[in-house]
Amino acid sequence: MKIKKFLSEMANKGYSVIPVDDHKQPIVAWKKYQAIPMVIEEVQKFIDNGHQNFALVCGVNGLEAIDIDTKNLDSENEQEDFLQDIRKNLPTELWAKLVIQKTPSGGFHLLYRCQEVSVNQHLAKNRSRKPIIETRGNGGYVLICPSKGYTVIQGDLLMIPEITAEERTKLLEACKAMTQLEKLQKGRAIVITP
Repeated sequence: MKIKKFLSEMANKGYSVIPVDDHKQPIVAWKKYQAIPMVIEEVQKFIDNGHQNFALVCGVNGLEAIDIDTKNLDSENEQEDFLQDIRKNLPTELWAKLVIQKTPSGGFHLLYRCQEVSVNQHLAKNRSRKPIIETRGNGGYVLICPSKGYTVIQGDLLMIPEITAEERTKLLEACKAMTQLEKLQKGRAIVITP
């Protein structure tokens, strides 16, 4: 599907599309688009001017995303299994609802809609306290395919499903369980892992 048609459909479905540069930074004053989505004609102007990277403003239309940053994992060997470790802690039917895309750095975005959306929050960190899983909610945005290097590996961005508040809680808890922080317990260090 051509980018102009795809982004027009996203805008028609009530999502707020914004153009971003190669460093993932918006090239417009985007805060206003948290309340009023950019009109299709504006989006098409950016496409016509050669912009190839676009993001969805989260919070709009109930959109929330989970950003899994595998480059911050403590071991490269964990990258292949990390997504599956989250999956095995969730009901199969909930996992099947998520739209999942792979990012250029090898990470993942899990996208869904929910009536309950919060601000961006850290869900899990590595032993060096760098975030490995965060949400993108009110006040955030998430780059989407067909931006350079982004690929949808499950579902369809044009049909992002709505999940219940209870399902969202299960999803966030499964992500929080992936923390790799070292914590002190009774005078000794323990590593918190899944």
